[in-house]
Amino acid sequence: MTESLYIASLGPNSGKFVISLGVMEMLSREVDWLGFFRPIASGSIEIDSHIQLFASRFNLSLLASEITTKTRRDPEEHDKALTEKFGAPVFARIDALASMEQKAILKNLVAERC
Repeated sequence: MTESLYIASLGPNSGKFVISLGVMEMLSREVDWLGFFRPIASGSIEIDSHIQLFASRFNLSLLASEITTKTRRDPEEHDKALTEKFGAPVFARIDALASMEQKAILKNLVAERC
């Protein structure tokens, strides 16, 4: 059985928080121990609402500073080190306008059929 799960995205406001909350809720019914790690938090870690919610909802007996990485290194330094170790991330996004016909098809998509 997998012992850890890492949820990531290519940018902010992508839904990671909601997905993480749902996954943690489901896992809390199946496992005896849960942990939460937020490698990069914006602002003061003591008032980070995401960390506070996870800590209180799932009874995580950790301080916010223990849940957040505290290396005194800039996040770009972490990114550079990861890139050196694992190689450059690969991502390509192509934005294209959809025709009216394509929009009609997309509008009728249902999750079960995707």
